[in-house]
Amino acid sequence: MLTLLTVSILALFVGILVGLFPVLPIWIGPILLIPFLNYLEVYHILTFFLVIAIGSQFFGSVATLLSGIPGETSSLSYAEDAKNLTLKQRINLIRDTAWASLFTGVVSLAVTWALFAVAGTYLAALTSFKIQWFVLGLCLLVIIFSSK
Repeated sequence: MLTLLTVSILALFVGILVGLFPVLPIWIGPILLIPFLNYLEVYHILTFFLVIAIGSQFFGSVATLLSGIPGETSSLSYAEDAKNLTLKQRINLIRDTAWASLFTGVVSLAVTWALFAVAGTYLAALTSFKIQWFVLGLCLLVIIFSSK
């Protein structure tokens, strides 16, 4: 059985890869969950989705700011501008991006924790295989449409 810590570490690793490699779209993360759906609960899927989104955004920004090559799709918007910045400006932007990613990650995890603390007994009933596929599909749709 996978623990929440194992799922989070695996999601962070996948988020780093998705953020750094320009060929990997962000929706590849939830697709990787398909073979493990029998072993995951709904909160594992949501945590995996959340950590991948945060990790890919941060590491995609780092790749873009340091090399000028966009990592994930949202960094395309400032890839050309990053080439005009000095090294000191890029490092300052990476620091600001790290703080922003930390803040949004903590807020997102706190909201997710509060949701499960309040409605955990109701959400525990959502561990059927059909519900897991529905949540995974919803995560995929959010990722696909948010990158457009």
